[in-house]
Amino acid sequence: MNTKLPLLALVLGFSGVLSAQKADVKKVPLAKTATPYEWLMRPTSAFFAETGLSAADSVSADTYRVGLDTNESVLVNVGHLDATNQDVVWYVAYENFKVKDLKVKVDSLGRNHNIINDGDGNYSFWLADALVNISTNVQPNGKIGTVALDAIPVYRFMPPVADAVSKLDSTWQQLMTNVQYRPRTVERDSSKVSVTLKNVTPLVSYTVFYPQTEGARPYVSVVLNEGGGQGVLKWACKNYYDRFYDSFEQGSVWVSDSDQPIVKVGVLFDDGKLLNLTMTQSEFQDFAGSDEE
Repeated sequence: MNTKLPLLALVLGFSGVLSAQKADVKKVPLAKTATPYEWLMRPTSAFFAETGLSAADSVSADTYRVGLDTNESVLVNVGHLDATNQDVVWYVAYENFKVKDLKVKVDSLGRNHNIINDGDGNYSFWLADALVNISTNVQPNGKIGTVALDAIPVYRFMPPVADAVSKLDSTWQQLMTNVQYRPRTVERDSSKVSVTLKNVTPLVSYTVFYPQTEGARPYVSVVLNEGGGQGVLKWACKNYYDRFYDSFEQGSVWVSDSDQPIVKVGVLFDDGKLLNLTMTQSEFQDFAGSDEE
């Protein structure tokens, strides 16, 4: 499971092709209480358990239909996330619904998620672990339409923490004078100079802090841009730090290379910030000792 079906093909009548390819697959009704948009980014096994389908019931490669016919059915595409080694639902389309019924479903979606309009007629919303693009298609009669929800896993927007930490090897002058096609801001106070690199990806910005004290090591934070994606920082900690270390009221602490001369420490805050520190072994032992007291 590694190929997402083209969005346009799904929206513009791909259902007929699918039906022709495998007409003898198991058919299950669409429950009146079902909320298909909530299937997005769920494990495929959970989707199967709720609908009664199985992996063998695909209408085409990694694609499933919920509904007894092509009228008012839901098309679902699943795929494998290498980052988490998990099969998930990443595409859901309400196909051939009456427009008035689609409006009810879209209104429900809007009550549960903050729908973003980029100003060019494109709509999307954030899940904890995906950015979901919304597309619509209405038939010429204006009465029947389709709403497609295409989830883009946020892991694609998350640079390796090593990329952020690599900024610690740059001097303040290098970051200031190295022209890059992205906004940046510089702030100073009595203890440090900070350089913020905005929109490193659509999901995150970096802030690199340079202490004024001579010889003190810099540190860097990865900050979520407004909109969502908190799940990606938790994923980053699990994948880029060796182990969970401790939790506190507003977040958690993760470490790597805890037996090395320089120890990497990640502090994940609940407000969408991952602070990346480095400590000498003696500093880490002091930190660990104070933590145990």
